Amino acid sequence: MQRIVILHLIAVLSFVSTSQAQQFVNAFTDKSSGAVIHPGYRVATDGFGNVINGSSYSGTLQIGGSTFGANGTLGTYLVKRDANDSILWVRSLTCGSVVVLGGIYCDDDDNIYVT
Repeated sequence: MQRIVILHLIAVLSFVSTSQAQQFVNAFTDKSSGAVIHPGYRVATDGFGNVINGSSYSGTLQIGGSTFGANGTLGTYLVKRDANDSILWVRSLTCGSVVVLGGIYCDDDDNIYVT
């Protein structure tokens, strides 16, 4: 009986964490009707408390007044926001084929590395 309860609890927590991640990413992007944001959201915070997030997308994406096309099957976007949720910059990485975001890392000097 305990195993069933534990497995049920794990399933519920897994669903909740996935739905919360989706809400977080949507809060940081403004999808246009033709855009699809794909799984693989990455988030990092620099030493100043700025949040850098990104993911792969297809179609056309609008973020903070900037419009980006995937320029191929998949593009990748990066957004850096300050603690007041103001956009500091937005970047799109495309190559005419597929660009998948592997990770975002900020070092001690607040340099941002993207794989």
